[in-house]
Amino acid sequence: MKYAVSGKDMKYIDKYTIEEGKIPSLVLMERAAGSVCDELIKDCTEPRDVQFLLICGKGNNGADGIAISKILARNSMDVTVILMGFDNVPGIDEAENSTCTKEWLHQYKEAISAGVNFSGYKEGIIEKYYKNTKKTATIVVDAMVGIGLKRAVSGVVLQAAEEINNIRTVNTININNGRYVPDFYVYGVDVPSGVGYTGAVICDKVVTFGCAKTELLLLPGCQAVSRTKIKDKNICIDKNVVIKNIGFLNEAYKNVDLISLVEDKDIKSLPPRDDFGNKGTFGKVFVVAGSEGMCGAGYFAAKSAYRTGAGLVKILTRRENTQIYQGLIPEAVLAVYDEPEGKLIADNVEWSDVVILGPGMGQSDESVKILRITLMAAKKFDKRIIIDADGLNIISSHKELEELYFGKVIITPHIGEMSRLVNINPAVIKEDILNVAKRYAVKHKITVVLKDARSVIANGNDTFINAYGNSGMAKAGTGDVLTGIIAGISCVYNKDEILTGAYTAAVACAVHGMAAEKATEYMNAGSIMATDIIDGICKVELP
Repeated sequence: MKYAVSGKDMKYIDKYTIEEGKIPSLVLMERAAGSVCDELIKDCTEPRDVQFLLICGKGNNGADGIAISKILARNSMDVTVILMGFDNVPGIDEAENSTCTKEWLHQYKEAISAGVNFSGYKEGIIEKYYKNTKKTATIVVDAMVGIGLKRAVSGVVLQAAEEINNIRTVNTININNGRYVPDFYVYGVDVPSGVGYTGAVICDKVVTFGCAKTELLLLPGCQAVSRTKIKDKNICIDKNVVIKNIGFLNEAYKNVDLISLVEDKDIKSLPPRDDFGNKGTFGKVFVVAGSEGMCGAGYFAAKSAYRTGAGLVKILTRRENTQIYQGLIPEAVLAVYDEPEGKLIADNVEWSDVVILGPGMGQSDESVKILRITLMAAKKFDKRIIIDADGLNIISSHKELEELYFGKVIITPHIGEMSRLVNINPAVIKEDILNVAKRYAVKHKITVVLKDARSVIANGNDTFINAYGNSGMAKAGTGDVLTGIIAGISCVYNKDEILTGAYTAAVACAVHGMAAEKATEYMNAGSIMATDIIDGICKVELP
């Protein structure tokens, strides 16, 4: 398991380490600079054939950049530092009278002694250095502004960011069209400048310190880091974000809000399947879904639960749908909406280990009644229940149903469904997705899986971000697939409730994303459909 913190909390960790750990900021800075240099040298086929352009601001992110230049210069690399906020290279007196930090001044003096070439910033200067180099590649190191900036970049920083992004885009187009141009790559120091806002620098790789930053993981910040792995004659980038330990005190992390990130090794460490188990051992899923003519959602959820390892799945549906379901998924047991519904539903909830409520059930008055009966039965028999799709739409129209929530409820809204549940504009939710999910989870003492390109999972005590997946998941039915995976993971690996609902859901989100990634091994992302993700589950390494 990896962890992430916000930029605000990272500043606290940095300050705590300096003040309580008595570790000077310059020591941390040297470690950070050294770790970036290690990555730069490691990634380059021949570092001395590369021009390193470091774009440095006046703060400590810029000081990190200057410290990097100093190390590169001492190793005989071709290094130029472009100083933001200066038209020309400043003398020591001018620099001391500027707004630069004391760490910046220290690194500037050392870099001058190391023979680093400096330049002030003027519009077009980055492109000028790129076009005039005789080296086979240029690496820009973005060290203009770091995690302290809580707004969009502006002025000369925005100008430089646009210049970097434009060169990077044109360079990619030229290469794809078979034209020879010197390679151009962008590395970020800790975070891309302006991350999380319009105009941010787009980086091929970011070297971040201590732990991941939430600004790098969530939209729109994650768009500032390429997901493309690079392997060509000059450079090899196999990881787009690298986390470096530079010695922050462990105690400092205890005082901040840690966000968890599920890794593939967490999935592999789930309890192993019982080699001698039967279908009852691997759990029973009861799917309450499928109003007349709406079989797809229930089918996706049921098949996903089976693919994830559940032993038996029963679908409650309309009699009119039974023939369709028998053709789609003959492995599933079928139950129909016959009177008395209350007893039928309650008996099946008691029979099951996990309940799925909502996919394709419609929003009629009868559907409202069925939802109420199912939720009450799940609460009575203390069953894990996952509510999705129409189930959530019904609750948003009948808020009194929230009173039936209990600790084993997992809801899986997308941004639009969450907007209706909390009466907040979708754009506002996107900007504050972590807190929106956490607040609703805390208020109702449930687990929330708030789905987006980067989903957030929260239960009031723990919060997770899922970074697996691709754009192919933005298709009808993929949410139903996730619901089925959550049910399957709950049945097979958490039947005894050893793991929290949030952890189980986070693992399921990771499996869901990995399955979509597996699908792109034999098709492009745009071609992926829900059924392809279901097939991809088979290729995810589950215990």
